[in-house]
Amino acid sequence: MPATRNLAAASAPLVLLVWAACYVPEAGAILPVRSRSVVPSPAALARGSGATPPATRSSPLFSSSSSDNASSAGRRRRPRAVVVGGGPVGLASALVLSNPPHSYDVAVYESTMSGDASTMSYDPTKAFLYNVNERGMMLTRSLPSVQSKLVERGVAMGGGSEILIVPGDQNEPLPETRPIFAGGAKGSSSGGGGEGEDEDEKAKSYWIPRHDMVKLLYESVLEHNAGVDEGTGTKDNGRGRIEYSAGMECMGVRPVKADGDDGDEVVEVKLRDTSTGETQTVTGELVIGADGWKSAVRECLLNGKQNFHHWPGFNHRRFKVKQWISPASGLKFKVLQFPPKFKIPNADGLPPKTTKSTDFHAIRSIYTGPLKYVSFGQLPMKDNEAVRPTNVITRPNHEIWGLRTGEEVREWFQRAFPRLPFGKGDSTLVPPEEWERFATSNGTTFPPCQRSPGLAAYCGGPEGGTCGVALVGDSVHAFPPDIGQGINSGLMDVVWLDRALRGVDLITGEKREGSAAPSNLGEALSKYQKERGPEVKALVKYSRFGSPYQYNQPLRLDRLGKTVWTMNVALRLLLNKITFGAFPSAAILMAQGADLTFRQLMRRADIATAGLLSMAIFGMWSALRHLQVVGRLVQVVKGTVGM
Repeated sequence: MPATRNLAAASAPLVLLVWAACYVPEAGAILPVRSRSVVPSPAALARGSGATPPATRSSPLFSSSSSDNASSAGRRRRPRAVVVGGGPVGLASALVLSNPPHSYDVAVYESTMSGDASTMSYDPTKAFLYNVNERGMMLTRSLPSVQSKLVERGVAMGGGSEILIVPGDQNEPLPETRPIFAGGAKGSSSGGGGEGEDEDEKAKSYWIPRHDMVKLLYESVLEHNAGVDEGTGTKDNGRGRIEYSAGMECMGVRPVKADGDDGDEVVEVKLRDTSTGETQTVTGELVIGADGWKSAVRECLLNGKQNFHHWPGFNHRRFKVKQWISPASGLKFKVLQFPPKFKIPNADGLPPKTTKSTDFHAIRSIYTGPLKYVSFGQLPMKDNEAVRPTNVITRPNHEIWGLRTGEEVREWFQRAFPRLPFGKGDSTLVPPEEWERFATSNGTTFPPCQRSPGLAAYCGGPEGGTCGVALVGDSVHAFPPDIGQGINSGLMDVVWLDRALRGVDLITGEKREGSAAPSNLGEALSKYQKERGPEVKALVKYSRFGSPYQYNQPLRLDRLGKTVWTMNVALRLLLNKITFGAFPSAAILMAQGADLTFRQLMRRADIATAGLLSMAIFGMWSALRHLQVVGRLVQVVKGTVGM
């Protein structure tokens, strides 16, 4: 990597250090908004956009009536896909698969909500923001409606956001906020608006709450279905319909014979209504497992030796998750809710500072001990009127996790943060009910670094497969959020799956000379697994070493590890600069853009590691030789003196 590129990327560690106290894992999060309704109701959105809302439980998937309606409207019978998991990666999968050239009719099933996506509500025990970077935007830019909404509703990284690190000592004046530039756009922090496409071209990433990401994808689904309706006359526009059902839990996946005389197989998914307990089965030629790091679809494949044994090449053991522990694995976090635009008190005689939603905030406590150190962290959001989720992340043996009542929590934080108005009876910042909620909530724990060696299974083998199962997102790979690649790697899974289905190069997206589109689904899924698998392996390896100490873990061993990690990054950056890019930089810096795949990135990092080890061994060998020579000289001198 050229030295000039590293100079631009050198500000990345600053962003990561602020991220330390703020970021939380993707799995199962429901995110903060001002009202209980995060996603507009399908009816409301349909009135505004002319779209037909996706189906809910009362509208069965691929019923005979819907097939008849499609036929009478002039739409041909399409292949069917079932997506298990209605989060961002699941919805992105549905949008990609339903568009040409795939043109699937897609049904999305989400387990954690009831009704439809409009009923997703703010769960303060799980606050989450995404940083959608250049890798993730390979997917969003392929869906113009999604990208335009992301630009409009996200906060462009480097687009005017500032950082304020608040000292714990209340007598110390607040420092000035510092601008952040990490290769993104300069200018407005809005992440959209008047600049439009120009800002989209400049910004390298966007901060956006998970609920807003789900909302914009859901709205894009409605707009997509409106386009399907426009093509239901005498002309077929090639789009499949997307149906959405919530509160439906996956209970089983297996191959079955399709209805009809052709004898082809399809994949059957057994679902359970989480509110009534009733079960139903649906079928499709393609099933996508996008249901998180505890994926039910993946578990069905792992335990499916009997069901899938006749699929050529199927090995259930490939779906057994491999896990590694990183220094960030096992960290526990909870969220404390602060009001929007809250004021941070200053030293005596100085005015307080009013916070902005688009800024980073790291608020330190006065404690520095290994079992007491704690910090508040906030990440940027577009809505300056929304509640600010304030994340507390530390080791599970920290004192605060033993506090049982809201009053105990308030007293502890009052001592730890004397600058903030946490006094008894003072509800300016945190009311009593919020202290109680924080005390009684269970919190969440960062997962281990894990991956599934198996990414896909298909009937008939690569030469004749007509149905199959593919895993994307956290069902394939999961890790603590310190490298900021959770949402982005999930969206890249969808990009690579799309390219495998289209028969183009999975890395570049370009059509290779002489290459042809896959002749069947099995061939495409085989290619997806063969080429995406090594990339996932490199990604999970990177997650173990990329930036595991950014949470300022307080134990002495953590602090030693962070010192060693920082020296390692600094040494690699220095060697990269003085060799004008010949020596690879640190992995965390090489990963800032999308020029390298993780496989390429980790290969360079491994070469650099081998180089450093070689230099260390050579240095030790030279030192020993020097000591031996010195020892011999001493012996000669002693012998000469004794003569």
